[in-house]
Amino acid sequence: MPHFSRRSLLRATASIATGLVMPALGTAKAAAGSTFDNPPLFETARHQFQLFQPAALMPVIQLSGIDHRPIDLAPSPGKVTLVTFWATWCKACRGDLPRFDQLQAANRKGLNVVAVSVDKDRKADLASYLMSLGVRHLAIYRDPFGHSAHDTTEHGPDVPFTLYDMPITYLVTSSGKIAGFMPGSSDWMSEAGLQLLAYYARA
Repeated sequence: MPHFSRRSLLRATASIATGLVMPALGTAKAAAGSTFDNPPLFETARHQFQLFQPAALMPVIQLSGIDHRPIDLAPSPGKVTLVTFWATWCKACRGDLPRFDQLQAANRKGLNVVAVSVDKDRKADLASYLMSLGVRHLAIYRDPFGHSAHDTTEHGPDVPFTLYDMPITYLVTSSGKIAGFMPGSSDWMSEAGLQLLAYYARA
């Protein structure tokens, strides 16, 4: 896993509309030679988006779906992918999941949002839990064995994601690289969140 560091310089970005109105992801082209190492600031009262330098490729990981059938967790070619990790015991996740569901439901071109449950109970009724929150549009994965992410206190297998906090959301670029992560609860539909998504959607 690459090391991360706080950005020392913040890049001024053009203002875009809040809410559901924003430029279509994937329409802006990056400047030649851009390394995407100076993204716009996205922060909460407690946390800031943490940038990986260098960004590593996200591997394909076999997990299971909400129906327990095997399914691959993988980058979405040509799209920015948000991979958010959650659990039924996580209170903050109850607010995050509906926001991510709304983001996915907006059908933004060039964006895919997936939610990975790290509940250890393989029999947990995730379908009922998500229905109670009104979540209907997210792609849901189960990872009770920690194949995709591990806790910082564990010395498990070499997996691509680390659970520095809960919830935690990783941003994977349209070229399949893990750009960084946002710890804790965050609003990706805020103006700052949408600016960050638009920045990494450039191809």
